[in-house]
Amino acid sequence: FSLDEKDLLLGLYKRSVIVMFLISMAINVMLMSVGGLFLEMWISADFSSKSTLTLQIIALYFFFQSSIVVPYWAIQGSGNAKITAFCSTLGTIIYMAGIYFLTQHYAYNGAAASLFFLLTPLPIFYMWIQNNIGHKFIEYLAVAAFVGSLGVLIIILLDKLNILISNGYLVIVIDGIIVSSLTVVFLAYIFRDKLNLRF
Repeated sequence: FSLDEKDLLLGLYKRSVIVMFLISMAINVMLMSVGGLFLEMWISADFSSKSTLTLQIIALYFFFQSSIVVPYWAIQGSGNAKITAFCSTLGTIIYMAGIYFLTQHYAYNGAAASLFFLLTPLPIFYMWIQNNIGHKFIEYLAVAAFVGSLGVLIIILLDKLNILISNGYLVIVIDGIIVSSLTVVFLAYIFRDKLNLRF
């Protein structure tokens, strides 16, 4: 790559990471805010009371797991499939050990929490990205912390709003409209130069 090509690649990579985080944040916010309500309306209140925490644990895992999509395919596309294969194998081995012990102590919540062991190789991915693309691992952590904090803030505000709404269906619809609208605004800001928008 020339210097200009590397700058373009780094810019594309950074934008892709942020987009993935925003999309996964939107999904997580919905699962966290109305996931339990959805389970209650779809199946039963008893099932919801037992499964909501499990759903939220899986949702939180998905937030971090989705961030691996961009570096995974960047590494794959560079012809370094051995790295992704090694990381997948390592993560699976640690996950199998984790699910064995956590399930014994925390049942299905332990099984859900053990999914986080699949993220063990994540630093290997980002060290490769840092050395070959230039996106620093600390930048990834900063983006994850910022988007995660933004998601928590939205969840808190939605919870306060949901208290004022008595109809469960209406809660899901309104939360969905709010989260979708915010996601569109955030994405429009990221692609403001492509869309000729001024913020």
